[in-house]
Amino acid sequence: MGKATKILLETEKFLFVKQTNQKDKSHYYTIRVVAWRMNGKNVIDDMRDLFDPGRNRGGKYAMTWKFKNRKTAEQLLTLAILKWGE
Repeated sequence: MGKATKILLETEKFLFVKQTNQKDKSHYYTIRVVAWRMNGKNVIDDMRDLFDPGRNRGGKYAMTWKFKNRKTAEQLLTLAILKWGE
């Protein structure tokens, strides 16, 4: 078996994916930063502060964060798109 992946939203800077475990049908949502340099500045630390301020969800140098709740993931992604523009 494995995981089924469905891209929910793809922009220049972010990728929002739903992954489903084929065996037990559980799922989670992933936000991945694709472009972390914007306007010549490294903004990945600001993004980490938004998606995971405690650095316990994706690690200290993460560029991908997993969420069990779609609503939470969508709210954070919307805020990021508004903040860093698309």
